[in-house]
Formats: sequence, structure tokens, C-alpha cells
Amino acid sequence: MTLTTPKDCISNFPLPLEKEVNRDNCIDSVQAMFRVGNSVVIVEGEQSGSGATVFLGQYVEKNPKSCLAVFLVATSPHGYSPDSVRYQLYEQGIFLLDAVLPKQTTVSEQQFNQLLVRLRRLAKSAGPLTFVIDGIDQ
Repeated sequence: MTLTTPKDCISNFPLPLEKEVNRDNCIDSVQAMFRVGNSVVIVEGEQSGSGATVFLGQYVEKNPKSCLAVFLVATSPHGYSPDSVRYQLYEQGIFLLDAVLPKQTTVSEQQFNQLLVRLRRLAKSAGPLTFVIDGIDQ
């Protein structure tokens, strides 16, 4: 598999549906919220199957160079492990910044904080970055 964007590093990225509803208008609305100064936008599905995960997957695909994401799955072996979430974001961040995958398979809080400093610098020069965390409610 060839990696071209941080999205290619995301575990549990939602698979495309056969009859997926395109939500470009919703994606545009979320992007507009960030442009006017919101720093947090919460997307909440009313019930399982409402399409929130698909929407967030579409958002990530539409913003491949400015979005890092974690799709949490309760049945996954690492589920909600903070170490796993931190590593997934670290891996995508390093790929976004350096176009390579990190060699290590774990990341310390110090390494993660150093990455956040680099990402802040990127955001100042290239525009806002978005962190998508899906599955918190599971």
C-alpha cells in the first residue's frame, strides 16, 4: 500500500458504503465554523447508524493535508487506550510533516508534545489543522 496522506495511516477508517450520502454541504459548514474562529466543533449522531462516522470519514477525505483522525472502536484490541490514540495521532502527524512513518511503535508524552509544537508551527503558516476523534460515545 502506498501512503500519500495522513489518512492512509488511520486505523479503523470507515469503509465506503455502497449508497453513501454525500455530505459536502455539511463539511463546508464545519469548515466555515473553523474559519470564523471556533476552535471546537462537536458532531453528534442521535443514534447508531445516523451517519456521523461516515460524515467524519468524508470530512477527513476532503481535508487530507490538514486533518488527523482517530476512529475508536470499542471491540478493537486497543479500544480506548490513551497510548494507542496518542500513537495514531503521532504517526499521522509525523507523516503530514515529514512524509515518512515513524520508526518507533510507541510514543512518549514528551515526543507527542514536541509533535504538537511542530503542528502548531505548521498551522500558523499553512492554516488550521483539524483533529477528528470518532467513537467517544461508544
